[in-house]
Amino acid sequence: MMDKAIRSLTGNEDVALSWDMLFRDFNKRKHGQDVGYKSGQTIAMKLNLNGDYGYYIDNNGNGVSPQFLRSLMTHLTKYVGVDQKDLYIYDASRVIMPHFQKMFSQYFPNINLFDNRGGEGSTQRVQPDPTSYLQFSNSEVPAQKQTKLPTFVNQADYIIEIDNLRGHSMAGVTLSGKNWFGSIYRPDVTCDFEATSSGHWCPRSLHKFVNITARNMGTYTPLVDLLGHPKLTNNALFVISDGLYGGPAETILVNGIFAPCPPVTFEMEPFNDHWSSSILISQDPIALDSVALDILRTEPHIPNSRKGCIDNYLHEGALANDPPSGTVYNPSGQGQLESLGIHEHWNNPYERKYTRNLDPVNGKGIELVEINLSTD
Repeated sequence: MMDKAIRSLTGNEDVALSWDMLFRDFNKRKHGQDVGYKSGQTIAMKLNLNGDYGYYIDNNGNGVSPQFLRSLMTHLTKYVGVDQKDLYIYDASRVIMPHFQKMFSQYFPNINLFDNRGGEGSTQRVQPDPTSYLQFSNSEVPAQKQTKLPTFVNQADYIIEIDNLRGHSMAGVTLSGKNWFGSIYRPDVTCDFEATSSGHWCPRSLHKFVNITARNMGTYTPLVDLLGHPKLTNNALFVISDGLYGGPAETILVNGIFAPCPPVTFEMEPFNDHWSSSILISQDPIALDSVALDILRTEPHIPNSRKGCIDNYLHEGALANDPPSGTVYNPSGQGQLESLGIHEHWNNPYERKYTRNLDPVNGKGIELVEINLSTD
């Protein structure tokens, strides 16, 4: 599946050449240089481990899967030639569970693992870079201009953002936009949820701005600031969504402890009451989230995805240079963002066609390339 995903993204049949094409394309757009990956360059990868608050007996939740990560790490070390020590895998607001650590220690013992606690198993604790800078583009956000990023993220040559194909109890979905909530250090905000003093990785102070049942379309959203920041998605080689086992929400209570919500089968075609069994990948985070949202809100088992202003952040991000809210999105303090990508919805859940599928010559929007690996 990972082979097919990487090859389909470039249109080339050779996996190693496809990776080289992706790095060269990134460096042309970002730095104006036709160069591939160079030895010693670092890659930071943000996981969505939203349900992993603390250690518990693994309940096979619907978060990022060890199998998916093993495949992606194999690609990077085998086909790109990245040294394990130059890979940084993290979620700053959650913990990397033992089943992940077991996989990494067995196959990739020298990869750097960072989480909220550190020191448990092979993990280290995330530290904020005091030289980093992120501001939110709305004065109602507490400590609007007082946010830091992880040191290795601020210094990374490349980012790969890894999210999940799943719903969310408050934001409706948790895709490449909300995934960055696990990357922000708030030095001047108290987090009552975690009973901390000021100085923490908890994004709770931003929750009201992404509550889809309390907000309206055409309002400010911090997700655009995160997606547009030059050290986050704007520094990403691509965004990729682990949809092997999609789920309805982020957490459930197991014996009074928060744990990842178990996955559900997908009734909709082409899954036909089986696991979602998918990988979504794109260089355009708005397009990827648009397709993922269309899938999730079509699926009867994902009720959270059909509430409120769920695609407000996609409208705002696609039109970041002139958004419906009128917000001047400027997360780096260096000027207003341009459009972050293309947002549209498919024509219907049976054909699943976007404008470039419907008109390959003149279409200006999304093209969804579906690869069915079924052996039936």
